Amino acid sequence: MSDDINPYTYSSADLVAPEAPEEQVLAERLQRLFAVLLDGLVVGGPLGLLAIPLALLLKSGGSRAWLAIWGGIAVLYGLGWVVYNLRLMSSQGQTWGKKQLGVRVVRTDGSPVSLARWILLRQFATGLVGWIPFVGPFLGLVGYLLIFRVDRRCLHDLIADTKVVVA
Repeated sequence: MSDDINPYTYSSADLVAPEAPEEQVLAERLQRLFAVLLDGLVVGGPLGLLAIPLALLLKSGGSRAWLAIWGGIAVLYGLGWVVYNLRLMSSQGQTWGKKQLGVRVVRTDGSPVSLARWILLRQFATGLVGWIPFVGPFLGLVGYLLIFRVDRRCLHDLIADTKVVVA
């Protein structure tokens, strides 16, 4: 063994502390509310307008061809909206309404939320709870009222381990 190497000395490697993750600012409660309202308005408004001619055709005993055309337009619009929002959510963590209000959904550690997590845990799980007779609507209301906690996370955020932050 050589005399110039001391195995008991400290390392001479340059150690660099890891960078702290960027602090994410939680979205305001009203930003979240208006984002959901915008999404609902953009999908519900046109579908409501499409329902008027459908209702008139049904009431007047209109032809099946016109019913199929108007119904097809409504279905295509609804599916197009779903596909568009799924694409936005998978690439940016936002729906159209969240994008307009400048917020996005992330995991609590700040990493992007997967589309499967968003669909299965954030949407489907809480939607399923809402179908429980008598208890479902109450749990849904309580789930949304949880937004008044300090961390501003609703029940669907807690289930999916997500938070909504300023984009």
